Amino acid sequence: MTPPRPPPRWFRLERFTAVALYSVMKCILCNDRGWVCASHPDQPWDGPDACSCGGAGASCPVCNVPSDEDLPRPPEGFEIGVYNCD
Repeated sequence: MTPPRPPPRWFRLERFTAVALYSVMKCILCNDRGWVCASHPDQPWDGPDACSCGGAGASCPVCNVPSDEDLPRPPEGFEIGVYNCD
């Protein structure tokens, strides 16, 4: 009886990549962005896997829950603009 053949090399690399990606991501609901779609709260609001409905964003109920005194963590790159309306 011949011994079983090892899986092809690409299989091992793909499995390693999946494990590496899994261990880096902390929140699967928002993909660690902190914001989900307000209309579809099971989809991220920003990033490559973002919801494409164009709806508003809402803070992630898993990883971006503010305390009673604080506001939710703003999205990456968010800037507060102050405009003079005179």
